Amino acid sequence: MRFLYPDFRTKALTFSYDDGCCQDRRLTELFRKYGVRATFNLNSAFLGWKGPITHGGFTVPFDRSEPEEICELYRGFEVASHNATHYNMSKHTPETIREELWRDTSALRALTGQAVRGFAYPCGGFNHHSHEFLAEVGIAYARTGLSTFRFDLPQNFYYWCPTCHDRHPDLAELARRFIDGEPEELWLLYVWGHSFELDKNDIDRWENLEGHLRLLSGREDIWYAENIEICDYITACRACIYADGRLHNPTEREIFLTHKGKKYRLAPGETAEF
Repeated sequence: MRFLYPDFRTKALTFSYDDGCCQDRRLTELFRKYGVRATFNLNSAFLGWKGPITHGGFTVPFDRSEPEEICELYRGFEVASHNATHYNMSKHTPETIREELWRDTSALRALTGQAVRGFAYPCGGFNHHSHEFLAEVGIAYARTGLSTFRFDLPQNFYYWCPTCHDRHPDLAELARRFIDGEPEELWLLYVWGHSFELDKNDIDRWENLEGHLRLLSGREDIWYAENIEICDYITACRACIYADGRLHNPTEREIFLTHKGKKYRLAPGETAEF
């Protein structure tokens, strides 16, 4: 028995971008152009803030998205939390962490009209108790900044490590391997970054990213998904119960799988016999 992604796909692609900066306007249009899905992790306390940032020896615009544009700017994409003021969870008290999380998720929910169930660790900071605070506010997953350079799925979605950063030199090779490979297990290519870094002028970073999108888009074997969609689907697959030659789907999601060369669509609440 082998679980597959929706519509019997074997691969999934997702992107994740932090901080909610003005370059997201161009980036969201680029993703829409290529039919790619992504998650944007925002700091609600900094929305509307204006000013440059010096990062890695480059000074680039760092104006934050305006509160009134959030709903339209990120329409069709997941909006997730990045803490209200970008607090590093590994360096603050439980009281501060809880306040940051509630403040951010409440503000973003009010702006988007949608539940906020995703998170990216500011500064990559977390510890073994981070998931407890996240679960309290309804967060289902959290992305770290630790790259795996692999395509495997996380064992624990509260410590979800991406494949690599959008400017890592190995991304081109990884993307080609992802396209050409025929996986025996489900594959996920997860790319993350900051859109302000795309304005750095050492090379044409925008064109470089668009080149990756040209290669990766429009593939029938790839599921283009937001972070939360992948988390929810895989969590549902893992919740299925197999016993005595039967597989039961106790979730509210349709599950796709194959068994001995035959394809199955397991509806919510359905049991299949093998």
